[in-house]
Amino acid sequence: SAWKIAFTPPARAVEEFLSKLTPPIWPECMICGRSRGFGEHLPADKHLKTLWDQYLGDNVPLEVVRQRLWHSWSFPGGSIRINYADGAVELCRGVLREGLGIERLQE
Repeated sequence: SAWKIAFTPPARAVEEFLSKLTPPIWPECMICGRSRGFGEHLPADKHLKTLWDQYLGDNVPLEVVRQRLWHSWSFPGGSIRINYADGAVELCRGVLREGLGIERLQE
């Protein structure tokens, strides 16, 4: 699927980066609540369905939910994050600002 093609590279990049830290970080999906094998889970159709059902849905503008769908990890000297809505990956020195994590939309 187009989703799998688009999300495989960023999901694997984040997983690989975090696995090389000392100590390694093994990411799990904050949306599905599980997911051994983050690089395989994020591009999967089951993850997309859960993401769609809980956050995106019909007639929900991506711009509205995008800021709520960042998943970040901090490590000595920096932080990395991935956006569950569009697959963007950002890496920085220091700590990411508070309040840019996963927040469910109120229905």
